[in-house]
Amino acid sequence: MGYTSRSRLTTPFEAAVEAPAPTAASARPAPEAAPDPTGRGELRPVTILFADVRGFTRLSEVLPAEKLVAAINQVFDALDEPIARYGGEVDKFLGDAIMATFGAPAAHADDPRRAVLAALEMQAVLRRLNRSLRKDIGCELEMRIGINTGVVLAGPIGSRRKQAYTVMGDAVNVASRLEHAAPIGSVLIGEATRAHLGTAFRLRARRSLRIRGKEAPVRSFVVLGPARANARQRGGQIPYVGRRQELQRLRRLIAPLRDGHAVVARVVGAMGVGKTRLIQEATDGLSGRGVTSTVVSCPPYGQDLPYATLAALLRALLVRLERRYGPTALSDVLAAAAEHDGLDATLASGIVRELMAGDADDASASADIQAARSLPAQLRKGLLARATKVLLQASSAERPHLIVLDDCHWLDAATAAILTEATADLAADPVGWLFVARPDWQVPDAWARATAIDLEPLAAEDCTTLATALLGTEAPESAVAFVVDRADGNPLLLRELAASVADAPAGEPDRASPGHPGQPGGAGRLTDQLRSLILARVDALDERSRRVTQIASVLGHVFPSELLRRVLGAGDWSASIEHLTAAGLLVRHSRPRGDGGAATWTWQFRHPLVQETVYLGLLSATRTTMHRVAGIAIEQMTNAQVPDRLALLALHFGRSDDRHRAVKYLCAAGDRAKSLYLNREAIAYYEDALGRLGYEGEDRDQRATVLAARAEALAVLSEDAAALDSLQAAIDLDARPAGQSELWVRMAEIHRRRGEFAPARDDLAQADAILGTRSDPVQRARVRIGRAMLAFDGGAFVDARRLGLEALDLLNGREAVHEEAAAWRAVGIAAARLKDLDSALAALARARQAAQRGHDGMVAAAISNNMGAVLHLQGRYGAARDHYRESLTFYERIGAKRQIASLWINLGDLVWLGGDGDWEQAESYWSRAQRLCEEIGDRRNLAVALSNLGEGLTQRAEHTAARPYLERACALAQELGEQELLHDMQRLLERTQ
Repeated sequence: MGYTSRSRLTTPFEAAVEAPAPTAASARPAPEAAPDPTGRGELRPVTILFADVRGFTRLSEVLPAEKLVAAINQVFDALDEPIARYGGEVDKFLGDAIMATFGAPAAHADDPRRAVLAALEMQAVLRRLNRSLRKDIGCELEMRIGINTGVVLAGPIGSRRKQAYTVMGDAVNVASRLEHAAPIGSVLIGEATRAHLGTAFRLRARRSLRIRGKEAPVRSFVVLGPARANARQRGGQIPYVGRRQELQRLRRLIAPLRDGHAVVARVVGAMGVGKTRLIQEATDGLSGRGVTSTVVSCPPYGQDLPYATLAALLRALLVRLERRYGPTALSDVLAAAAEHDGLDATLASGIVRELMAGDADDASASADIQAARSLPAQLRKGLLARATKVLLQASSAERPHLIVLDDCHWLDAATAAILTEATADLAADPVGWLFVARPDWQVPDAWARATAIDLEPLAAEDCTTLATALLGTEAPESAVAFVVDRADGNPLLLRELAASVADAPAGEPDRASPGHPGQPGGAGRLTDQLRSLILARVDALDERSRRVTQIASVLGHVFPSELLRRVLGAGDWSASIEHLTAAGLLVRHSRPRGDGGAATWTWQFRHPLVQETVYLGLLSATRTTMHRVAGIAIEQMTNAQVPDRLALLALHFGRSDDRHRAVKYLCAAGDRAKSLYLNREAIAYYEDALGRLGYEGEDRDQRATVLAARAEALAVLSEDAAALDSLQAAIDLDARPAGQSELWVRMAEIHRRRGEFAPARDDLAQADAILGTRSDPVQRARVRIGRAMLAFDGGAFVDARRLGLEALDLLNGREAVHEEAAAWRAVGIAAARLKDLDSALAALARARQAAQRGHDGMVAAAISNNMGAVLHLQGRYGAARDHYRESLTFYERIGAKRQIASLWINLGDLVWLGGDGDWEQAESYWSRAQRLCEEIGDRRNLAVALSNLGEGLTQRAEHTAARPYLERACALAQELGEQELLHDMQRLLERTQ
C-alpha cells in the first residue's frame, strides 16, 4: 500500500522549451540541403600494400641519368600492371617504393586476396626484369612487400591549393612496418589480412613485430604462394537448408545431359544468397551417374582482362584430357581435329599455350607460343575459338560434361563471345552449360532464353536452423535471434555474423546499441569482411547515387519519402533514387496514417547492414552536420508526415552539433517515454541530455530538473539507490525552496518503501523546514501525505488518517488532482487498518476518481490494489481478485517490480486464506515475490512474503520447513521496527518448536 509521489516540477521538456534560443554563435540557419559527404572522405576497410625496390643506387653507378630515369619508370610501369590488373590503385611513389591500396576508392569483395595475388605477381615481374638487367648491365633489383588490412580514413588530403586522394590510419603504419620487416624477395602480411584469406594461400608464421604505439605485438606471415588445389569443401557438418525445391528443379534441368542432350541453364541470385552451395549440392554425385562436371569461377579482377575466364576453363579441360590421354593430350586432340577439318594444330596449340602461359618472356617461350604471338589478333581469336570447341568435344566424347561458370557477372567480354559461339556450335554434343550470376548480369542474347532458377532469401525458420548449426545448440536464443535478424535471409551474411558472434569473448554484450529503430548504433557485429562485401556494391554506384545512399543512411533504416526529399534539397533526384531501387538497395512502402488520412510513403534499406556500412563510413563531422540538417527538416514537417516525430528529433539532434536542440528534444522524448511508462527508454534519453548539460547558469537549473525526472523513472523500476543519488544531486543544484522540498518528499517516499523509516522522517523534516509556514498549500499538503504514509507504516493509523485529512483541507479549492488522489488514498488505507472498511472503500473510490482525472495510471493501479485488499477483508473474494489482476497487468506492463511483488503477495493471500485453500498456488506467488524482493532489495515486502510462507507451512504442520522462513522474517521485522509482525513471527516460531 505504498504511496508514489507525483512530481509537480517543470518537466525537462518544458524547461527546455522555456530556455532561451541559442546564441548567434551557436545558432545555425538551416541549409537548403545536406552537405555532399562524398568530398569529405570516409572510413572504410582497405588493404594497403607497400613495396620497396632496392638496387637503384647500383643502377645509378652504371647508367647515365636519362637512362636511369627510363629504367626506373620501366620498373614501376611493370610493377603497376599487376596492381591495376587486380583492381588496386597506386597511391603514391615514395622514392624507390610504391604504396598501393585495394578497397579505396572502390571496394571489392576480396580486396585482401587481390592484394596478395598482386604482390606475388609483382615479385614474379621483377624476377623477369632482372633477367634482362643481369644480361644488359650485370646487376639486379630486389624487392620486399608488406601488406596489412584495416579501417582507414580515405579521401582528399593536403592543402587548399593542392590535394590528393590517399588513405591514413593505423593500418597504413602497420603495413609500412611489415614492409620494413619483410625478407628480401618475399611478401609479409599482417594478422588482419591473414584473417580474410582463409585457406587460399600457403603461409608461414614469422616472429611478431613490436610497433610503436601498439601494446600488443603484430603477428606476421610470409606468403609462400597460392594453396594447392584441394577438393571442393562441402561445408563440413553444416546442413543444407531451405533450397529443396530449387535443388530438385536444377537436377531435373541437368538430367537430359545423361542421355547425351545439350543443356543450357542459369542460376540467378544476389550476393551471398547461396548460389555456389546450390551448385555444389546439384553436382554432388554426378560422376557416379555418368556425368563429368567442371566448375570454373570467373575472377573478380578479370572483367578488363581478356580471356581470363577462358584461360581457367582451358586449364581445367587440359587437366582432365591429360589424365585420359597423357601429357601430349593437347597436341594429340588438336591434331586429330586437323585431319577432319584442316585445323592448323601447331598454331592452335600455340594459341592455347600462349593464353595459359600469361606474361612469359619471349626468350623463354616455346616456338609455337612465339609463332602464335606473331599472328594478327583476328586470326588468333578464330583459332582460339576453334581450339576451345575441339577441346570441349574431346572432353565430352566418352561421357557427358557439365561446365559450370560461377560468378558470370565478372565474365570478360572476350570469353563471353567465344563461349556464346561454342554453346551454339555444340548444341548436338553432350555438353552442358550452367551460368551462375547475380541479377544485374547483362546476359548475352544467346543465353537469355536459357531456363533460369531465381534464388530468394532464406525463410526465417531456415535461417534459424542454419544459425543454430553454426553457433551450436548451446548458443543462447538471443545470439541466434541476433544473427537471423541481421542476416535478412542471406546465408553468406549469416555465416559471417555467426563467426563474429562465436569469436566474441564470452559474456561480451552485443556491441550494437539499439538507439532508435532503424538507426545504427555502432559497429555491432559488422565485420570488415562484411563491410567490404557491401561497399563493393555501393562503390559501383555513380557519385550522385552514392550521395543519396550516404544521406539516407543518416536518416535511418526506414524514413519518410518527404524527409529524404527535403534533406536532399533542390534538384531532380528521381533518377538516382530509381537507380538505388533497381540495384536492390532501397525499397519504397506505403504506410497508413494513424489519423485516417492519406497513406504516407516511406523508404527503407532493403538490408540494414547496407545502412550500417554506409553510415559507419561517414566521418564524424559529416555525420553530426547531416543529423542536424535532418533534424531541422523534421522540425518543419507535421506529425502526420513523420510518425514518432519526437523520437526522431531527439535522435538526430542528439547526434548533431546543435547542443541546445539536442537537450530540448532529448528531454521531450524522455518525458514522453516516461508518460508511456517506457522507463528504460526515458532514462536513456535523460542520461544523454545530462551528458550535454553543464553545472552553471541555466544549465544548472535544467540539470536539476532532468535529474529529478530520471529519479522518478528509476524509482518505478525499483532501482532505489540510483534514484536516491539522482535526487540528492538534484537537491544540490536546485535553488528553489519549492523544488527542494518536493525532492526531499520524494526521497522520503523511497526510504519509506524500503523500510528505512528514520531517514524518511529526516527527509520530511528537511522538506518542512524549507517550506516554512508561508509556502504554497499544495507543497505543504505533499509533506502531510508523506507523513501520513510514514505514520501508517509505524502502526499509527489514527495519525495517518488525520494527516491525510489535513492534506485534503490544504488542497480544498485547488486544482491538484495528483495530490488529492494521494491524500484520499492515505485516508483510505488508514481507515482499512482501523477496520472501518466501508469508509476505506469510499475514500479509495474518491482517490481513484482523482487519479483518473489526472490520467495518473501509476497511482490508479496502486489504489486498485488497495481496494482489492479492502474487498478481500470484506470477504468479497471475486471482486478483490479482479482488482488485483487489473493492477498487476498494469505493473507488469511498465516493469514496476516492487508493486508486482506486492500484488503477488496479495494474490497468494487470496488463494490461501480467501477460501480457495490452494497451497501450491499460494506458495508459488509468495516464492516469486520473495525472489523479486531479494533482487530489488525491498526488505518490507520480503518480510511479508517470508512470514506468509512460514505461516502457511506452520498451518500445514511442516514445522521444519517453516522455521527458516519465520526466523528470517523475524529478523527483518526487528530491523524495520515492525512490532506487530515481529510479535506474530515470534508466536509462530514457538509453535514450531
